[in-house]
Amino acid sequence: MRVLSDAQALKMGFSADKRKRRRQHRSAARDLLRSGGFFNRQSVPGTTFWSVAQWHRGQARSLKR
Repeated sequence: MRVLSDAQALKMGFSADKRKRRRQHRSAARDLLRSGGFFNRQSVPGTTFWSVAQWHRGQARSLKR
């Protein structure tokens, strides 16, 4: 997985500051895992919501470096 560049992150609505962006990715992943979709209450592994949450978690992890 590639880390988003600052320009891509700004286009997507994330902050240019890495600490703030890491926090935004973590909260987005947490929200996706808790809320789930219309038919399921929580995001089950293998669903689209779960996959997107994993992407956000990966982005947050890679920004620590």
